[in-house]
Amino acid sequence: MLPADFKQQLKLVQSLIQDMDIGPDRTRVGLGVYSENFQNHIPLDNNYDKVTLLREIAKAPNHRGELTHISKAIQGINQVFQSTVARTDAPHIALIITDGQSLDPSKTFENATIAKQNGIYFFVVGIGRSVNLGELREISSDPKRDFLHQIDFFRELRDLKQPLSSNMAKVKLYRNDKGTCGENDMVDTLFVYDEFALGASTVDAVRKFLSTIADDMRMNPGNVRLGIVSKTSPGGHNIQLGDYVTREEFKQALDQEDNGPGLPHLLRIAQEEYFDTEIGHRIDARKRIVVILNSPINPKEELGVKHHLFRAKMLKAIEVFIIRLGSDYDKDFLGNLASTPQHVLYVDIEQAKEPFLKLFCKDI
Repeated sequence: MLPADFKQQLKLVQSLIQDMDIGPDRTRVGLGVYSENFQNHIPLDNNYDKVTLLREIAKAPNHRGELTHISKAIQGINQVFQSTVARTDAPHIALIITDGQSLDPSKTFENATIAKQNGIYFFVVGIGRSVNLGELREISSDPKRDFLHQIDFFRELRDLKQPLSSNMAKVKLYRNDKGTCGENDMVDTLFVYDEFALGASTVDAVRKFLSTIADDMRMNPGNVRLGIVSKTSPGGHNIQLGDYVTREEFKQALDQEDNGPGLPHLLRIAQEEYFDTEIGHRIDARKRIVVILNSPINPKEELGVKHHLFRAKMLKAIEVFIIRLGSDYDKDFLGNLASTPQHVLYVDIEQAKEPFLKLFCKDI
């Protein structure tokens, strides 16, 4: 890497530190550099004041190797945060800057998955045309709009200071959560319903229901992610699993107004497109679909619904829950659609919160 380009990276780090309250009992910052190998230039448990820290950052060596071992950098970061020098009560945040692709993408993905499971939040900046955006998406935490940045030139790094600083401050929000549903497991759940079939008043009630159950979900630390597949009109906006990973953002998105192809279409795209790591699904998380119905399924759609839910359960290991509103229903039919008959809830939407949470949360 050219010395001038390397210096631009160090300047970004220094500018971020300018806004931090640096100290052994406050914010602590370490610095690593990597190319063919990872070097921990400034240890995380240093006792530098801000002035000294900024000076030491400027002394960081520029490793001008031809290979990019991002996997080794992530491994080094994970080792630092898993060591005794890291505080367990402080957010663990890493910023990775790269202008190339990993020499070993599979190892990079493996190490990033392990590190994120260990509670490390990864901000990633890709520079230029040589980076692999898909790889950077795999490394970065969610939501991608906060944790992933791609720029064309090193000089644009200075423009990232404000968004990076602001989003790093939000990590504390992700960690602190009073929700209890999902304390013991990771679960990615899609709620599937046809807005056109439900009608406006029922859709409003469903949104209120989803907003209230979100209060009990352990979303902010990453245990539970919720998505919605409900729009059957062209251009409709569904909520992907990685779009809104905090409770506050998810509830705000429910208020956005946005009808079509029908329930089989929604079920198909839910299982085939929405459980995707590039848009927020975690490969180590359980997969769930919750289907909300308020009337018998259209006979023309019945075969498609059964087909897609069978594939979801048998081929994709997705747990299927059904919330059936109203009173005109076939229990045997719905019990066969769900993972088990016990996964079907018969209830009015206004009274659905408590029985749903009892059913949904009992084993997570």
